[in-house]
Amino acid sequence: MQALVETGKKFNELSKKLADHGMKIGYHCHGGDFEPVEGKIPWVVFGENTDPEVILQLDIGNAIGGGGDAIAMLKHFPGRSISVHLKEHGGPAGAVIGEGDGTGRKSSRSVNRPAARSGTSSKTRPARDPESD
Repeated sequence: MQALVETGKKFNELSKKLADHGMKIGYHCHGGDFEPVEGKIPWVVFGENTDPEVILQLDIGNAIGGGGDAIAMLKHFPGRSISVHLKEHGGPAGAVIGEGDGTGRKSSRSVNRPAARSGTSSKTRPARDPESD
């Protein structure tokens, strides 16, 4: 966990440097960020050791996959997730919202209100086709 605290310090330093240029820094979560280590949730440790200016981009599918509670995290860090990544969880490879197991559609509905209350933008963009890259 000490490595996360140190990483948080680096993000804070970078955040201050970037602010002078009108830029921000943030971290996009992964499933392992919600799996307890030494009795603590890494995402929480990182968030509690970074300044409010450091963005915490919550990936709903990754949070669910790692056993996390996305809504609880949005509430725990209000205003920190200025964007969230909504996607299917548990569906076929490459599934976009509505084409997988429905988790993305359900998470989209369940996350919209708490996300808006925590300062997250409601803008969306279409999913990209990985085959066209």
